[in-house]
Amino acid sequence: MIAKENATKIEKEIQYLSMLRDSARGYSDSKNRNYSSFWAQVKEIDILFKSLKPLSREDREKLWNEKGSLCASVKEEIEETNKKRMSKSYGLYAQIHEYLYTYCMVDCFPNYPRVENLIENGKCLKKAGIMLHENKAEMLSEHKQMIFNEMQDIQRSHDIWWGKFRSEREQKQSDFESRIKANLETNYSRHRSATDALRRVQANAEDLRSKIASGGSDEWVDRWAGWLSESEDKIQSIERYIQQVEEWIEEDEKKLNR
Repeated sequence: MIAKENATKIEKEIQYLSMLRDSARGYSDSKNRNYSSFWAQVKEIDILFKSLKPLSREDREKLWNEKGSLCASVKEEIEETNKKRMSKSYGLYAQIHEYLYTYCMVDCFPNYPRVENLIENGKCLKKAGIMLHENKAEMLSEHKQMIFNEMQDIQRSHDIWWGKFRSEREQKQSDFESRIKANLETNYSRHRSATDALRRVQANAEDLRSKIASGGSDEWVDRWAGWLSESEDKIQSIERYIQQVEEWIEEDEKKLNR
């Protein structure tokens, strides 16, 4: 009599276990099915099998098989769900992986990558990040981590190339500025020398004008006049040269201040 009552108690708990399974299956989307209450009930039933005595061998075997059948059906469903999720997750990973290595990798051999290509690859890398964000709910953590690591590796390669480009650009700018400054120093020196020469020739011309104005023999006045004419030609030539040098200086100073 007690054995039959014990069997009835366990049977009711197994019926409740079946109801919990069917309730979880009420969700059409398998990822929304929660079997935590089911497995908690399984533990309670296992405790009853150990604690409720006596229990006939026939009832024990029958009830144990019923419970086992329910557990097996849930395990089979969970395994099938996990397989489908694994397959879908890996498919999404493979899709993003292929996009990464098709459009985001820097092709540095045999050609040095162009800045335009690196910019375009960077845009594609951002798009890959968007693809990961949009699909992360459907992906397993291991696949998300794998694709994230790949994106990080590609980003590091981008950063290395950008560093090289910046270094080269800075070196080119430094070399350019050095050449301009060297040109300026040369032209400043030319300007100083030409200005000094202009002052000397102008002083000489002024001296010749004074001599001519003070009078003297016709022979000397003619000589002084000839020398004055030469000096005035030199003055004009030097002034044109100084103007040219000043234009060079102005042009180079503008280049430095850009």
